[in-house]
Amino acid sequence: MTKDVRSDFENGVLTLKMPDEIDHHSAKLIRAEADSRLLTLRPKKLVMDLSGTRFMDSSGLGLILGRARNCEKLKVDYQLRDPAPQVKTILMLAGVDGIIKIAGTSEEFKEKEEKEIIEKKEGEKR
Repeated sequence: MTKDVRSDFENGVLTLKMPDEIDHHSAKLIRAEADSRLLTLRPKKLVMDLSGTRFMDSSGLGLILGRARNCEKLKVDYQLRDPAPQVKTILMLAGVDGIIKIAGTSEEFKEKEEKEIIEKKEGEKR
């Protein structure tokens, strides 16, 4: 990934930790890397962790919405995690919350993920 974006792939979930700022230049690099990872790894879910992002312009919105389209085509669940207040405001004003799931804090998200994995395993045993 780009130097400012960390990625993790575990249990079929690809998590991308977004940089402090997402502008035209960084969005272009992130877009290319994210799409490459989606096609290579074929995750069940893509999570964009926005907890460290303090600035995002319209290019960031385009990045987020474009990945929603790609995930839909690939049948990959897509979720935004823990946006900082200023980024969450932009997402809400743009109506992104009506299109893409937005999870709370990273800890809340991890707890929910663990619960979903346990429920899925229990369902498979039956």
